[in-house]
Amino acid sequence: MFEIIPSFVAENIDKKEGLSGVDRSKSIILHEKGYSERQISEKLKFSKTAIHQAVTRFKTFGSFQDSSRAGRPKVTNPRDDHRIKKMGVRSPTTLSKKN
Repeated sequence: MFEIIPSFVAENIDKKEGLSGVDRSKSIILHEKGYSERQISEKLKFSKTAIHQAVTRFKTFGSFQDSSRAGRPKVTNPRDDHRIKKMGVRSPTTLSKKN
């Protein structure tokens, strides 16, 4: 009924952030040496899909680094962030919304 998953596989299943830059570069090097995506995934213990995405990204963009993420641009600078945090520590109820 239940399948036993080896520990080295189970470690990478829960990994939400995906391949690191080092793991991507390893996969690219192995791919350029002629290894298949399946062989690379078995060797590095990551899913075949993750390896495929890393190889495809490298072929498309010529880089294995993370691309910038979409989202709202930052409005405050680090100094303002620090001041806001200090205000919250000094008087935590001041920043909270009142009903």
